[in-house]
Amino acid sequence: MKPAHATLGVPKETKTLEGRVALTPDGVREFERAGVEVFVEKDAGTAASISDAEFVAAGATIVPTAADAWGQSMVVKVKEPTEKEFGFLRPDLTLFTYLHLAAYPKVADALLKHRTTGVAYETVQLSDGSLPLLAPMSEVAGRLATQAGAHYLQRPYGGRGVLMGGAPGVRPAKVVVIGAGNVGWNSAWIAAGMEAEVLLLDKNLDRLRFVDQIHRGRIVTIASNRGAIERSVVDADLVIGAVLVAGARAPIVVTEDMVKTMKRWRGDGGRCHRSGRLHRNDARNHPHRPRVRKTRRHSLRRRQHARSGAEHQHLRAHQRHLAVPIATGYSWCTRCSRERRRDGARCEHGWWCAHQQAECRGTRSRVRRAARGPARVRAALASPRVSN
Repeated sequence: MKPAHATLGVPKETKTLEGRVALTPDGVREFERAGVEVFVEKDAGTAASISDAEFVAAGATIVPTAADAWGQSMVVKVKEPTEKEFGFLRPDLTLFTYLHLAAYPKVADALLKHRTTGVAYETVQLSDGSLPLLAPMSEVAGRLATQAGAHYLQRPYGGRGVLMGGAPGVRPAKVVVIGAGNVGWNSAWIAAGMEAEVLLLDKNLDRLRFVDQIHRGRIVTIASNRGAIERSVVDADLVIGAVLVAGARAPIVVTEDMVKTMKRWRGDGGRCHRSGRLHRNDARNHPHRPRVRKTRRHSLRRRQHARSGAEHQHLRAHQRHLAVPIATGYSWCTRCSRERRRDGARCEHGWWCAHQQAECRGTRSRVRRAARGPARVRAALASPRVSN
């Protein structure tokens, strides 16, 4: 039987921190057997540890640009197209990906404007109403939600310093999961495995019976209503929202007033929370160290870099008479591993900051100020490859 689409494109994902690829080499092989030629953008699978050579071995053709991959009659992706990919949409294109149109109305507008046929993974249903393509993503998301929640319950990361499983003589964390679908059940399952006190709320009593039979009371199941949610949230350490309405935005079930009744330094997340926000999942939204206080910042400004610690100091004003006004405490060049000598000699790469793997800004400022100092300092700075 002749396939409906003779060519298939697999572009590289452009969404922030999205490292997955829509098709594996095994999938390429299946399409090739069906008579569909597969075109994969260069390095599309690198972040997923799949090399271009593996795609080629399976029968795919590697194309150099995203335009070449998007130029095929059908395109498969992992996430919805970003704004810079809207220009690739066209009437004769069939796009197969997670679209999440309720959360991203701009994507829906772009598809309508370009009259592109879009098939959303999350809306494909079987006769029994199940969502086979969304289920694996839901399982991963549910398990990661508990893992991320446990991370942010730690005091250095903004939490109250609560250990999920507690300790002998210490009560474990109370985790409230709203929604007993694939996301909620997997979240509750992992939280119970971490020895937390888990409450799972849902309107579907048959689903709650299923969970209760599987976990034999280890997860407390509660019929969901406004009063039950208010009572559960008030003393929770972590609240995970896992409410799904297929093809639509999740309803708000945790109001701002409920959030205000929670403990200080609590953890809460999920788009079904009134205070929930969709954040970029990158380092800017993941605080990895406490803020440096004012007095500390002043001392750092005079002597050292904030990131480097006390061992990474620069020469102070009264030390400018030294022959080499550079960062001290390191004896090797980071680029050629040649030993640095204290007599002012430098390797061909100049002096580099070993802590930050880049040119040290503090050193450059000291060099510029010292250049206006005594003659013997200027003579020492005349050595080759001093960075300005």
